[in-house]
Amino acid sequence: GTTYTVGQNGVLYVGNLETFTETLAHGIHRYYNVFAYDSVMNYSAAASADATSNDTTPPAAPTGLTAAAGNAQVTLTWTNPAVSDFAGVIVLVKPDAAPTGIPVAGTSYAAGDTVGDATVGFVGNATTAPITGLTNNIRYHFAVYAYDERPNYSATAATVNALPGPPAISAPTLPTDVRVSGQLNFAATNGTGSY
Repeated sequence: GTTYTVGQNGVLYVGNLETFTETLAHGIHRYYNVFAYDSVMNYSAAASADATSNDTTPPAAPTGLTAAAGNAQVTLTWTNPAVSDFAGVIVLVKPDAAPTGIPVAGTSYAAGDTVGDATVGFVGNATTAPITGLTNNIRYHFAVYAYDERPNYSATAATVNALPGPPAISAPTLPTDVRVSGQLNFAATNGTGSY
């Protein structure tokens, strides 16, 4: 009979183990045929099965999170995890205290949605996001989770807090080197006389 190698005609495995694991992205449906063979390459009839992959491994959390407060907004910047199935981040926002709610695996969110006691401020795959519409002089707490294609959410979040406020008003600069030219007239009254 014919000898097959991995990669030839869709062959995924050749050997004598009783198990085989294929790593796939979430949601891929595959059909498998398994054949037994003997020393002279006589092949049995196929045993068939099919399955859909189910990714349950979350990505790592974003790193290097910083916050720059502005007038009624805070701009967040972070580094996304370097994993092949990274899809994006979700930013949770809560005034006065850190968010305690966490995103639920398999659930997709949009800006404005509620997650536990927090509001979703941003969803996407960028590395910076301005969170706008905040109230000045209230401290806001942010939790940034990474997610993959399923989505699975990182087990922990990058966190930071910031206090938005109006821009500082600086005093005007006083003029320097003031000079008066020409005649200066003035009058003063003291008692009954004029000078």
